[in-house]
Amino acid sequence: MLSTRSKRTLATTIIGMALVAGLIGVPAAHSANLPPANPAAAVAVDSAANFTAERIATADIHREAAVAQTQVAAATVKAKAAQARKAVAVRTAAMRTKAVSIALSRQGMSYSAGSAGPTRFDCSGFTSYVWRTAGKTIERTSWDQFATLKPVSRAKAKPGDLVFFFGNGAHHAAFYLGHGKMIHAANYGSGVIISNVDDPWYGERISGFRSVV
Repeated sequence: MLSTRSKRTLATTIIGMALVAGLIGVPAAHSANLPPANPAAAVAVDSAANFTAERIATADIHREAAVAQTQVAAATVKAKAAQARKAVAVRTAAMRTKAVSIALSRQGMSYSAGSAGPTRFDCSGFTSYVWRTAGKTIERTSWDQFATLKPVSRAKAKPGDLVFFFGNGAHHAAFYLGHGKMIHAANYGSGVIISNVDDPWYGERISGFRSVV
């Protein structure tokens, strides 16, 4: 019978012979500690990721720039539209002021049926003369003026608008001065005078207001 020491010696000898013969393998190191099988491939993956991130960042920059340009263009268009409206308003106000001045300058002139100035007028001849002289041509007769000009409520009527009378018709036309006043070629006895829109005879027969500009 072998002693304990002899048994250990025999076991060591057998293990050594097995290692030499390749019957027992050496445990492999943990894969996390091993170098990559293909370092070049790992570099390529990193490069591709960086390239994609750069493209995304560039696309974001271009998109933000496009949005900014669109906003600037929209603001420019809006500003130009506002300027155009302001210019029209200024021109319209100037025409109204000029028309009022012309109308007042005819006060006291004679009434004459079928006349349209510069010193004798019928009602629509007066309104058409005033606006033609101010730079805006309108229809000659009161009926055509009433039919073709833009309707406007009395609350929104401005100096330079026209006011018509005789119920639903337009037999008589006058030039509105604002604040309930009008100037018109009234009749043979009165000529061109300033009257109140709400004077009893006129107030009962008002047809409506029309805007020229």
